Amino acid sequence: MKQSTKILLGIATIWPLIYMFLFMAFVFGMIFLSGNPDSVMGPAFGGGIFLVFVVHFLTIILGLGMTVYYIIHAIKNESLESNMKAMWAVLFFFAGMIAQPIYWYLNIWKGPDEPGPPGLLGSANTSTWDFQTQRVRQAEYQPPNEPPDWR
Repeated sequence: MKQSTKILLGIATIWPLIYMFLFMAFVFGMIFLSGNPDSVMGPAFGGGIFLVFVVHFLTIILGLGMTVYYIIHAIKNESLESNMKAMWAVLFFFAGMIAQPIYWYLNIWKGPDEPGPPGLLGSANTSTWDFQTQRVRQAEYQPPNEPPDWR
């Protein structure tokens, strides 16, 4: 994936979180302005509501699309173990706005070529690190000569 595509995907991934705060600021601003008897809302109020409605609708569609994209990407990601694929799919479904930026950073931005910290939420090099560690541990293990006497 090209760098520019990764950046655009990252912006689309983080937009629902940013929009959530912008939407709350807009709603609280409208509540504050509507409570002031001297304020005249006028036609700007209706236009603002319509604009927020359109942006809200597009953000919901984007969020649903990103959830589908990330579930498919995680399932097809060859560098993830099968249990991590299932974990990511569940996280995308239940905590999408939080899990998607984390997955984007660990598995898309860093990519499978670049090493990350071992064992961190299914990062791209987790499976190879675990297998290498397991081989070293198996090579070091020496079984005891005799079983211990427990009597």
